[in-house]
Amino acid sequence: MIEQQRIRIGVSSCLLGAEVRFDGRHKRDPFISDVLGRHFEFLPICPEVGAGMGVPREPVNLVRFQDGSIHAVGVENSGLNVTGSIRAYSDCVMPELASLRGYLLKSRSPSCGLRDVPVHAENGRVQIGTGTGLFADSLLSHYPLLPVEQESGLVSPASREHFIERIFAYDRWLALVESRPTLTRLIDFHTRHKLQILSHHQLIYRRLGRLVAETASTAGLDEVLQSYGSQLTIALAHPASRNDQVNVMQHLLGYLKPVLDHDAKQEFLLALDVYKAGKTPLCVPRDLIRHHFSCHPHPFVECQVYLYPEQQESLLRGSI
Repeated sequence: MIEQQRIRIGVSSCLLGAEVRFDGRHKRDPFISDVLGRHFEFLPICPEVGAGMGVPREPVNLVRFQDGSIHAVGVENSGLNVTGSIRAYSDCVMPELASLRGYLLKSRSPSCGLRDVPVHAENGRVQIGTGTGLFADSLLSHYPLLPVEQESGLVSPASREHFIERIFAYDRWLALVESRPTLTRLIDFHTRHKLQILSHHQLIYRRLGRLVAETASTAGLDEVLQSYGSQLTIALAHPASRNDQVNVMQHLLGYLKPVLDHDAKQEFLLALDVYKAGKTPLCVPRDLIRHHFSCHPHPFVECQVYLYPEQQESLLRGSI
């Protein structure tokens, strides 16, 4: 049997145990290395090493100059400015990242931090805010649709499952975009992802429905795909709340009303109430409604990735 090709994601090297930090140490993350590593192919990158800064090296801070520009400047030696080196390396490596389906960055790093990197005043002593690392900034600029997170954002089971969900959805989206898409195939993609989108963002769910419905032909499809992909990314980046999940489950229950007896319906509604109260994980009502649809199949529900993700995704999300 041919092994399914693993999805490729980028990872800050130190999170995988590589001793590449400024002090010669690492920041190995067990969840990333041991759990995600069994399912994804990693592309490890340390931008600072790639920029030729060496190990060990003087640590740098992000500093906002008086003109508003952000620079990576030495903590002890304020005359050390490695901004150009990191940006040059980032620009050089970006084309190699086109095949990635996600990226995991090291938090608070002046090169890799996604949103919480300390930014200092030009004198280097006073922190005046937070920002994004230089490499991370380039990554977001080059690949705005790419699912990107940092290890500090993968603490809870829900946040981990959310990131995994985004990776697989992005992989399916690129598979469509890169395969000479037609309007029919876009409609099929949207149909399969309807409930997933609804669980994350009701406004964008309605907006995408109108976009697809108003697209009359394949002519001008490139513009439609660009708009759809952008909105899809925004929707799925928004974490689904328990209320959002309950809304989708109630929507699914509507397909079972003609065939589900009173006791089975009450059992499911009770499971939803317990989940909504935060006492059980999503898998409890989700598995129960899957059971009911196994007894009473429905063609629309059977194709929903919300309820039936592909096997590799299902295995990974189930292992969290």
